[in-house]
Parts: sequence; C-alpha cells; structure tokens
Amino acid sequence: PIWASLLKGIKSSGKVLYVSTLFPYLVLFCLLIRGLLLEGAPEGVRIMFTPKVSAWGTGQAWRQAATQVFFALGLGFGSTIAYASYGARRSPCHRHAVLVATLNALTSVLATLVVFAVLGARATRRARRCLLQNVELVSQALAEGGLPEFARPPGNLTALSAPQYSAWVRGLPPELRVTLRLSDCSLEEEMNKGVEGPGLAFIVFTETLTLLPAAPLWSSLFFLMLLGLGLSTMLGTAQAVLTPLLDAFPALRRRRALLSVGFCAGGFVLGLPFVQRSGSYLVAAFDDYVATLPLLAVTACEAVAVAWVYGAERFLALIWEVTGHRPLRLYGPMWRYGSLGAMLALLATSLGQLVLSPPTYQAWNRTTATLWRRPYPPWALALTLGLMVVTMLPIPIVALRRVLKPPGDAPGLQDRRLKPEEEEKEEEDEEEEGKDEEKEPARPPPPSWTPPHCLAERESSPLEDGQELCFPIGRTA
Repeated sequence: PIWASLLKGIKSSGKVLYVSTLFPYLVLFCLLIRGLLLEGAPEGVRIMFTPKVSAWGTGQAWRQAATQVFFALGLGFGSTIAYASYGARRSPCHRHAVLVATLNALTSVLATLVVFAVLGARATRRARRCLLQNVELVSQALAEGGLPEFARPPGNLTALSAPQYSAWVRGLPPELRVTLRLSDCSLEEEMNKGVEGPGLAFIVFTETLTLLPAAPLWSSLFFLMLLGLGLSTMLGTAQAVLTPLLDAFPALRRRRALLSVGFCAGGFVLGLPFVQRSGSYLVAAFDDYVATLPLLAVTACEAVAVAWVYGAERFLALIWEVTGHRPLRLYGPMWRYGSLGAMLALLATSLGQLVLSPPTYQAWNRTTATLWRRPYPPWALALTLGLMVVTMLPIPIVALRRVLKPPGDAPGLQDRRLKPEEEEKEEEDEEEEGKDEEKEPARPPPPSWTPPHCLAERESSPLEDGQELCFPIGRTA
C-alpha cells in the first residue's frame, strides 16, 4: 500500500492520508465513549490528571516528553518540511503551523484519555483479583492463628475499597507482609505493569478489548487504527526521503516508480530484524536511544541554522513576506535561546545519564516468571552508539561540503535555474496576467529586507526541469 500511495507523488499519497489520518480519530472517539463506560475508567482518568511531581526532576521524563512531541509533529524527520514545500507561494503558513500544533496537542490529550480509561478498567479488574487472593491468605492466617490482634483487618476485607485495603496493608509490619505473602494491590502499581513499549498496544489494549461485548469488532477497529497510523507515518517518512532526492537529482524524476519501489524494498529488508524473536529488544533500543538522542541533536542543529546562521530576524521577515502578516517578535528570542537552550539541555542531560548509568533493557526472567532490567552487552552498546553516530554524521559532512564548495558552484543547481532571458519573459507574462485581474492591495514590505524573487510555487510534483530553485533558508540560489 505504501508503494501504491507513492506511485504518483503527492497526488496519490495525499488522498490516502485523508483516510489514514481521519479514520483513527473516528476510532479514538468510539473507544473513548466505550472506555469511559467501563468500571474503573474514572480512576484511570483521575490518575492521568494527578501530577507526579517526583518525576519532574528526572531527565528521562523530559526527554521522553520531548521525544513524544517530536514524533507527533514530525520534527527532525523532514516530513513536515517535505509536505510544506508543496504549498503555494502565498500561503498562511504561520496559521497552519499554529493549527497543526493545537490539533496535535488536542489529539494527544484525546489518545491519553482513551489509554488511561482502558488502563483504569484493567487495573481495577486486576486489583480486585489481587484482593480476592489476599482475602484467602488472610482467612487462612486467621484460621491458623498466625495473624496478631493488632494486624486484624478493619471489618470484612471484601467490603473494603481499594484505597482502604492499600492503607491497611501498608500499616502492617514488613516482616508480617512477607510472611503472609500479601501485596498492596494498588491501582497505580497495576496500571504500570506491562505498559512499556509495544506492550501497551499489543497486550494491555487487546486484553481489555477481548472482555468487551462484540470483542472482534472492537479489536478489528483498534488494529485498523494502528494500521492507519503506521501508514500515515510511513508516507511522511517516504516523502521526507524521496522529495529531496527528486529535487537534487532531476534524472530520478523519470524513474519515480522505480525509486519508490527501491525505498519500500529497502525499508522492508531493514525492518526484518524487528520482527524476529529478539525484535522487541531492538525496538526498545531504537526507541530509547537510537531514535531519540539523534533527534534532539538534529532539531538543535536546525534551530541553530535558522536562528543563528540564517538569522531569526531574516526568517521573521520571510514569514511576513509570504503570509502578509507580521509574526510576533517573541518568536525571535524563543528560537535563539528558549527552544534551542531546552533542546541542548535535554541533549546534555541525556548524554550525561548515558555515561553515568549504563543503559539497560527490560527482559523476561524465566526462573521467576517476571520482568527485570539487565544491562546491554558490549556489542549491543557498540552497535547502538555506531547507529547514533551514523545518524548524525551527515550534518557535519554537508556543512563542511557547503563551506568548501558553495551551492552556486554546484552544476546540478546551475542547470535548474532560469536563464536571464527566460526570467525576463516570465516576469513580462506575469505582468500581462496581472493586468486582467483585480489588483491586490500592496503588502508593506518588511523594513530593511528585500523579499526573494525565487520563492517558487510547488504544486503536485517536485520542481520540474528548468524551474527556478530557491533556498530561502541558509543559502541562496
């Protein structure tokens, strides 16, 4: 399906995105309504909105939060830039950016509500099962006289709520709890079990969906939603790879279908290790280190390029020229210091944590039948660090290449510019067309800044041969 969606470029993939993007919203709303009706769902929602202040002081929590934002918005992957490059010359890009960020935040809240409602129902069910097991243990201890008078429960255990039972268990001496093999059965602990990585989608959700009426229907809708999310994500990733290649190498435009097949085949081969028996460990390594730390470095370099190399004021003037509306001047200091400082602080904290505490992964202990954390073997650490370096290596290589050989000396870029006479003819045609249409009110140009004349409009395909190429950020044609 990915290759078929990429066959005709943005025309075909855009139509597929309408379905793969909107369908998950429909399923999320259905799951939210059904999930809130489950027993224990309000407890899950309450835990969701109860802040855990102790986690705010850990760098891992902030790194995971930043990674979630980057993955949700596609920052650092190139997909947002690739899709934006097909926009019209005069487009409200500022309004679109604010709209996308707002919708992303609301979508995250919606998905989190669904997750915590289902987790609350699951935790309530598991806590009740744990309570019944402990009732049998306490009853056996009372019958055998092994429970002291001060440790007797306040009434019937089965009539106690989960918080009351947890308070009673925590009040017992630790030695007595170990002797009786009593557990806390708290909702918070039950909600945290098995929710790391793919376990949330493929274990926790499926466990709850199988207990619902019409379970096959809900399971089918849920996995169709996951398929749609994966399809839309892969289409964005494909556009981020294919669009720069088609722009930089004009000869590839005649072989778009073959290039798409090669991309899909390469992704299929590279994805095979992740579906092996050890694939879950590779997914955890990529999710925790290979995909997150380089992402922070890439976005930090992008912030440096826009705010300091190209200049925040020049970029604000460019937005003013494109949209016709002057953006807030607050964006300048935020780009220079706020967002850049936050990303550099997260990157430094993550690297420091990686050095001070060796990375670990979650494994299954067959002896105790429990999950435990183990340190990565040396070869896995070397492979992880190597992949991280390879991911970030193109940034200094391309920067050094641009310093040694400016873009104006690149033959591929020179061949794709308009000749002077063609440029004059194009300007004359635009003037003649403008006479037949109503004149737009002139937009005030930004002070002390000349708008670039080479903001080429991209429609349904990358730049055609002979069309002018412009690099408004960081370099000029």
